[in-house]
Amino acid sequence: MSVYYFLIIVLYSCPLVNSSIDLYLSQEETQRILGFNGELFYIRDGVTNHNAVAFQLPIPHTVDIIKIKWQYKNAASFIDAYYEKKIKASNESVLVPATDLDDRGRVPRHSLGDFLLNMTCLPTITGESLVNLRLNITVITAGQAQQYPLDFNFQKFCLEDLNSKDERRENGAGTDLSHGEEEKDKEKNKTSVFYMAVGVIFSLLLLIATAVCFLHIRAIPKNEDENLLLNQVDGSVHNSTAGVNHPPQKSTAIPEALRKVRAEQQLKEMLYNMKDFAVRRHFVSIGNAMQEGSFGRMFMGTLVSAESGEEFKVIIKTVTEQASTEQLLLFLAEACMLKRTTHHQVSSPINICSDGPTPLVIYPFMNRGNLKNYLRLTRTAEPLSRPLTTRDIVNIASQLARGLNYLSRRRLIHKDVATRNCVVDEELNVKIADNALSRDFFPGDYHCLGDNENRPVRWMATECLECFEYSPASDVWSYGVLLWELCSLAQTPYASVDPFEMLTYLKSGLRLPQPENCPDDFFTVMACCWALSPDDRPHFQQIMVCLDAFLQKLNAFI
Repeated sequence: MSVYYFLIIVLYSCPLVNSSIDLYLSQEETQRILGFNGELFYIRDGVTNHNAVAFQLPIPHTVDIIKIKWQYKNAASFIDAYYEKKIKASNESVLVPATDLDDRGRVPRHSLGDFLLNMTCLPTITGESLVNLRLNITVITAGQAQQYPLDFNFQKFCLEDLNSKDERRENGAGTDLSHGEEEKDKEKNKTSVFYMAVGVIFSLLLLIATAVCFLHIRAIPKNEDENLLLNQVDGSVHNSTAGVNHPPQKSTAIPEALRKVRAEQQLKEMLYNMKDFAVRRHFVSIGNAMQEGSFGRMFMGTLVSAESGEEFKVIIKTVTEQASTEQLLLFLAEACMLKRTTHHQVSSPINICSDGPTPLVIYPFMNRGNLKNYLRLTRTAEPLSRPLTTRDIVNIASQLARGLNYLSRRRLIHKDVATRNCVVDEELNVKIADNALSRDFFPGDYHCLGDNENRPVRWMATECLECFEYSPASDVWSYGVLLWELCSLAQTPYASVDPFEMLTYLKSGLRLPQPENCPDDFFTVMACCWALSPDDRPHFQQIMVCLDAFLQKLNAFI
């Protein structure tokens, strides 16, 4: 540490000579990631391209490692240029990023160097994570210190590895998973033909590349134009010192075109990876609508088994043809979250049909549909055969705890545990479901806090609101809010609290009140779920034990 600061001081004695530093993605890397033929300069000849740095670079699930080149070219003008780096991921349940750089060191001199950023997805996980790399480069000449604070954001998309289960079985892992998890997945086909097709598609989009000024392919924008372009970049940009998300700025046509290209590529990749449980359109019949949003639809329907010819009822989720590619991509990504889960209390998709105008995602049939809508109906017992009792509510809570415990054992973090993401049938059998289309069906439950993403703020744990850190413990917090919904028959939690004030409200120690007619034992379970520290919250296994014991007391009393 002392040597490092000593060298920094010594640098001030060096003569002032023009210096130049480059940091960029090579033409090969840009082609591999974005499909464009050109170099992406972050710093060129000592000038930072803020537009490129601000751009949230999307990384497809097929790319695990990217190579970033850098060089201080005028080595005679200084002793050394130094860097410091920090790296983190918004969702470490999806990936844990790493680089081959030390936390601090020297920028390569004399010759071109490079470093690697590893964003390899964890197996058996489908999701996405924002990888933030902060790189602070310092060049000191006589009496001057030039800083290059760089704050890169990479959006990495992950799809579950179909071969991962076989590998875990070979290593002796995963032997305790329940309900048929030992069944072999089909072996993935080679993807070379697919990527040849993608290459053809990108060849049609090369005209866009010539217009992408912010990629800095040909030249650096003039200083007077740079600030104007910076104000037009879309997406969340992290401040290099404060580390907070800024509201997205007005978008230009060029970044919008890039996002559309990337979304279309990711959509093709996703549909390709879903082909192992695809079904032909003529086997599916769509019936009456169960729920509608601005672009999402949920229907009752029937599915004919291709093997036996048997017809059975299903629930079908889809989007209208007016939905954007990004909306369709989000819908499918969220629908895939629980793919290949096998548990009585988890509603996983059965099939997907992609040969129609829009994809159809098919789920097991639950005749009462969405749990939140069902609870609202119970406020007036007329549409139902009987009103809910305390025993019914505790039984529902126990079933959902079992489903979430299963997901936790599989290292799956739901991130949106709520009654709107559960389904129920006539016999009060309930299942935890994915959150596909929930933002569209229940827009009042989601809020944007200035980062251009709608989140279930009133159901989120403090660490999620503050640091975007998700874990099984954050699912436990949301489960506690779900219990409150059950007792209040789907009232809105924290209805009087401004979403922007939720974190302050919770950190001050305030919580939801005990609902009317809620037993003390049941409210105690809720309150334990809302401990400020994740380590102080119970595990789902412990919650199951408490609820089962309470249910036995109720049965004995009845």
